[in-house]
Amino acid sequence: MIAVLEGDIEYPFFEWSLTAANDQYKTLGVSICHIPLDEHEALNELSYAPDCNMIMGRNTGWLIKLYDEPENNLGYNGMGEEFHNILVSAVKAGYRMIEIDADAQVHDQFPIF
Repeated sequence: MIAVLEGDIEYPFFEWSLTAANDQYKTLGVSICHIPLDEHEALNELSYAPDCNMIMGRNTGWLIKLYDEPENNLGYNGMGEEFHNILVSAVKAGYRMIEIDADAQVHDQFPIF
C-alpha cells in the first residue's frame, strides 16, 4: 500500500486558475433561528418573486446574495428590522452572500426567535 500525503497531490491547472478568479463570494452561515417564524413564508415568497433575484429558496433555508452597498440590502417586503440588520451586518463584515440554514452557526449579536 502506498500512502499519499494530502500536500503532495497536485491539482489540475483549471482548479488552480479557479482559485484566482475575480468573481468570488464570501458567504456567512446564519442559523434559521435568527429569522422569526412568521417571516419564513415571506422569504419563500420573495424567492419565487420574478422581481427579486437576490433570494433563492432551498429545502433547508435560503441563500441571499448581497448588494455591495449596505443600504441597498434594505426594503425586502414582509421582512423585519432584524432580518435587514443581518444583511447589513454581513455586508459591513465583508460578506457578499448569506446562507440561512438550520445547521448554520448561531451568532451572539443577532436575536434568536
